[in-house]
Formats: sequence, C-alpha cells, structure tokens
Amino acid sequence: MLQIILSVLLFGSIDIPTPPSYVRDIIKKQVYPATVDVDSVHSYDVQSYSINLEIDPGNKYIEGFTDISCRIVYASVDTLTFDFWDMVIETVMVDGVGVPYDYGGGCLDVLLPSAASAGETLLVHVAYSGYPQIHSTPFWGEGIYFTNKAIYSLQCPEGSRYWYPSWDKPFDKATVEMIITVPDTLFLCSNGLLQDSINTGGGMITYSWMHDYPTATYLQLFAASRYVQLKDTMHVVPIIHYVYPEDSANAVADFSMIPEAIDYYSVLFGPYPFEKFGFNESGVGGGMEHQTNVSLGSFLITGTGAYEMVFVHELAHMWWGDMVTLVDWRHCWLNEGFATYAEALWWEHLYGKDGLKAYMTDLQNQYISWEGGGHLYPIFDPPLQYLYSTTTYEKAATVLHMLRFLIGDSLFFNTLKTYGNTYKYINASTDDFKNIAEMVSGEGLDWFFDEWIYGAGSPKFKYTIYRDTNSDS
Repeated sequence: MLQIILSVLLFGSIDIPTPPSYVRDIIKKQVYPATVDVDSVHSYDVQSYSINLEIDPGNKYIEGFTDISCRIVYASVDTLTFDFWDMVIETVMVDGVGVPYDYGGGCLDVLLPSAASAGETLLVHVAYSGYPQIHSTPFWGEGIYFTNKAIYSLQCPEGSRYWYPSWDKPFDKATVEMIITVPDTLFLCSNGLLQDSINTGGGMITYSWMHDYPTATYLQLFAASRYVQLKDTMHVVPIIHYVYPEDSANAVADFSMIPEAIDYYSVLFGPYPFEKFGFNESGVGGGMEHQTNVSLGSFLITGTGAYEMVFVHELAHMWWGDMVTLVDWRHCWLNEGFATYAEALWWEHLYGKDGLKAYMTDLQNQYISWEGGGHLYPIFDPPLQYLYSTTTYEKAATVLHMLRFLIGDSLFFNTLKTYGNTYKYINASTDDFKNIAEMVSGEGLDWFFDEWIYGAGSPKFKYTIYRDTNSDS
C-alpha cells in the first residue's frame, strides 16, 4: 500500500521574495560518466597524489611528473592499473626503480618487478608530457582549459585522467599536492593551502599547494589567472577568493554572505570540515564544488546577489559531496539532493518557515513539470543521461524535506550530523544514509526509501467532488 506524506503549505503575510528559479539550470551540471563503476574496491588504495607540472600556455603544453603513493589491498598484486590518456610517457618508476609498463586505450599498466602484498605501500612515479585535450560531455568538457583569461582544470565526473595518471573513481580518495610552474604574470590556486611560491627564472614561477584531506579525483583542481585575492581574516575558517581584477568589487558584494552561511551550515551539519574555503573565477559554465576552492563562471559574479543560491549550494557541497563522497555515481543524489536542500535551508534562515515552504513549493513544482515530460526515473541510479537532473536535485531535495517532516527537526538534523561524522572524509551509499536515519530516528524506513528513493514517479490522486443540492451551505 502506498504511504504518502503530505505537507500543507500555509503562507502568512510576511514579504517573502520569489525563490530564484532561474538558478536551477545553472546549478545542475547535466554531465555523466561514460560508465557507472559500482566496484568500490580495487587492488590498491591511493594514499596521495603529488602532481608536479610546468605549463606552457602559448603552446597549450604540459610537462612534468606525478607521484602516486599506493597501499596494496589484494593479497598479491603484480600490476597497478591507472586511468591515463593523451600524454607521452617518458619514465615509470616504482620506489625509485624503473619498471616496464603498457600504455594505451586510456590505461597505464605498471608492471611490478615482483608481486606486492597486502599492506605494502609503493611510490609510483610517472614522468610525461603532451598537449592535454578536452574530452566532451553533454554539458562541458573535461581536461585543462586554456583561455584568454585563465588556465584551469575541470574534471567532473571522471576527467583527471586527461592530465595526470590516477584511479579516476570517486571512491578512492587521497590527499593531493600540486606543484605547478606557470608564467610569473599569473597566480595559481588549488585545493588546500599555498605552501610556497618561488620565481624560477625565465619569467616563470612555481606554486606549491597542499591539501592534506582525502579528496576524490573529480574534486581536485588548479586555476591560474591574473587573480586578485579577496581574504576574510576575521572568520574562524580562512576564506580566500580568487577573482579577475575587473570583477573584484562585484565579488566583494556577492560573497559577503559566505561567513554567515558557513556559520549557519556548521550549526546544522557540523563544523566546517576543511582548512579553508573560497571561490575561484574561471570560464566554467556554472559552479563546481572543487574541495575548498569552488570554481565559478564569471557570469555569476554580478554584485547584485542574483546567484546567492548557487553560492550556498556549492558551499554545502563541502559537507555533502566533498567531506562525505558518494561511493559511485548511482548515488548522485547524496551530493546534489543534499546541496539543493541546503539552498532551501538557507532560504529558511533568511525568511523563516514561510520562506522554507515557498522554496520547497518551487522545487516541487519544478519536479512535477519535469515528470510531466515523461521523466519517470528513480532518484537512485537514474539513466546515465539523467544523472544530474531534476530528479537527483529538486525531487531528492523534496524527499529529504519529507523525511524531516516524518521524523521531526531534532532527529532529522541529528541524522545529518551523525551521517557526516560516520562517513567523514570517506564514501557513503544510499543504504548507509538510510541506516543512519533508522538508527537515529528509531524508525524502520525501508518503506520510505523503497517508494521515494528506489521507486520512480510521484503519487497520482483520483477524486470525485459531490455537491449536495439540498444543502443550504
């Protein structure tokens, strides 16, 4: 029997702005990986990446090496396989010793001189050079972009392979160091904190960045431009934005709410999980939640606050997507549904319960319209072309809101905090979240998840209205 939760939306006289529906298509990425890899275990576990490159913008050329620290997982391993495309490999070494390898078809197989055992840690060094290519997805390409204003990487969902060797799946998170040399007219930013910058002569400068937190490959980045740095030194979390000089005044106005938003989400979700937060401006087609350093398209920086909901959506990803990362792409809603609901929570913070109702009504109506177009897909494991869609964003957010209604505010937000603490810096699945919700609430929720997460569509009601012509009322 279908179980239905209905929320009656009653609006008061408070002046609540219309939710900014125009941000919805900007927030949705509408990209998808070529395949869904549901295997969350492979023969090794990457512990760290150290990416050391020199970039020649004029020739759109890179040269350097990547060191990969790998801990062996299987009992015996004689080959390490990495995702890698487009580059010319010069040398491959393991623990300082040259080894043979096979390279082609997007795979680099490193042949170990002797089998490694579970628990061993190996350092793989790959030296390479080449002209990185942009590999297309339905919405944006993955790889390194060379534009008039910026050089930047964009690799969601599985595009790190186009400029450094990696195990390019979201379930293998690792720390990342980037040591990148660019022309000295540019400032280069990345994940984490800047460790050093050294003028190396010949008009070049080397920036060293370190992010000592586990990071999925799709969340790693660099961006280089003639950036102005906007720093907020008053907040407990260091906030540093990197924007074009001509947009700096608008950025100051637009980003002024970020400290308040960090504080608010820290109350709801738990303390901010990383060593800094900021935005970098580039040519991306919207927002991308690179860990600690979110990429924003220039058009979002207006000085009017028009895209505030994009900003808080991307900020919320620091908890949902970055701190806790989906185990594979079937669980995309754990990233995007959570970040979309965080928008509604921000609207609630600004405009109270009536504001929350208005925002949720808007999300619900967007999904109903989407479903009316024939998009009857479940939130969990939708068709690949709809991985980033209204189903995994707006519908997933409304289902989270229903869960909040079902178990109550206290248990709902305790569920979020417990889920975050349990899977902090690792990966989680839909069942992991369900199990936490059941544990915290004391409720059996199979029926709820079966109908709303694993099932498709929304309730349809048939009704008949009778009029009593003999009544005076």
